[in-house]
Amino acid sequence: MSDIQFDPTSLQKSAGAMSESAEELVRVTQDLLGEVGDPSVLGTNDTLGGIASALYGALLERVQETVESVAEEYAGQSGKLQGAAAAYAETETANTEAGQTMVEGD
Repeated sequence: MSDIQFDPTSLQKSAGAMSESAEELVRVTQDLLGEVGDPSVLGTNDTLGGIASALYGALLERVQETVESVAEEYAGQSGKLQGAAAAYAETETANTEAGQTMVEGD
């Protein structure tokens, strides 16, 4: 049987890293979309340009929605890791207090 060990500090660091990753993903995507986000560069003076512009605009919108969804999930997982870290820390504190009580006879 293997021993499983939990380290609240490690969980908190992981949660922070996930939050930072989500923020970085959103920032990088927004920067990129700022540079390539003008569908009118494909032209709008003819039918093909109008269709291409509309499709490109829809694609950019979908990319933004997807990135936002991924960032939200990262944030959710980060919150769960923070909750797990707090739960493990509280359990360890309670176990320590219970052990002291048994040893001291209170």
